[in-house]
Amino acid sequence: PTHRKHPVLYGNIESKALTKLTTSSIATNPPTPIASTIRLFGRRGKGNDGKIEKKPDKSNLPEKICVVCGRPFAWRKKWERCWEEVTCCSKKCNAERRRS
Repeated sequence: PTHRKHPVLYGNIESKALTKLTTSSIATNPPTPIASTIRLFGRRGKGNDGKIEKKPDKSNLPEKICVVCGRPFAWRKKWERCWEEVTCCSKKCNAERRRS
């Protein structure tokens, strides 16, 4: 670069400092793994302080019988507000019921 007054002297100082830094600091302070220093985004590491959260027991969910195909289907979170009104297990069965 042209803005430096003494490029040769500056380059020597920089290279000596770099050599000194690489030989002394790496030997005494090994580099830390990158995963421990970077904050991960998303749901990892959020909230529960390292505890493993148990999933809800799915055997206790209410079930209904589909009016079209006759198969049993279990409660879903998306049906939380309208579970009493749900009569079909899938969109396919619902379309079949509307056609008849």
